[in-house]
Amino acid sequence: IATNQNTPASALSYLAKKAILHNNKNVKIAIAKNKNASPEILYDLWLCNDESIDYELALNPNTIKDVVNSIIENYNDYDDLYFFSRYTTNKHALIYLAKNSNYDRIKLNVIKKKTCPVEALQILSKDNDVNIRFNVLISDNVTKEIVESMLNDENIRISNTAQQILEDKFKNSNIKESLIKQYIQLMMS
Repeated sequence: IATNQNTPASALSYLAKKAILHNNKNVKIAIAKNKNASPEILYDLWLCNDESIDYELALNPNTIKDVVNSIIENYNDYDDLYFFSRYTTNKHALIYLAKNSNYDRIKLNVIKKKTCPVEALQILSKDNDVNIRFNVLISDNVTKEIVESMLNDENIRISNTAQQILEDKFKNSNIKESLIKQYIQLMMS
């Protein structure tokens, strides 16, 4: 039941309380992996102070910011950070890694995540490393605002790429939006 991604949060809460009471590690880990587990359940599991549960909590998108940040601070050697950057879908973890990682490989993993939040890209768009900033520009999740903020980058490659992306990617989307608006107006008249 704990591994079933369709199990409701109320059932997972009941199972978590029992697993914590009886110290059933396998059930606690399964619940920590479950995307239906509520932030409250995940917080209670974090209080168990178990490394194998902590890793799963850092990967779960429902784990709250303070818990994720604490876990990553506790497990902050390169291998742990690389693991988190590769496998987490938790937006708080990705933002934390963007803000605090000193490793370019970790930052690149964050940028390439389909779930990379805009806030993480905003942070990394100001990174000292040109390659990191370039990868922000070519990220699928980059916003027009981020690209515009990079137009005056000190590196000519970055500023030229930002200009090209504005012309290619965002100009076309504005044309598409304009055509959709025109179509809607035509249909309504």
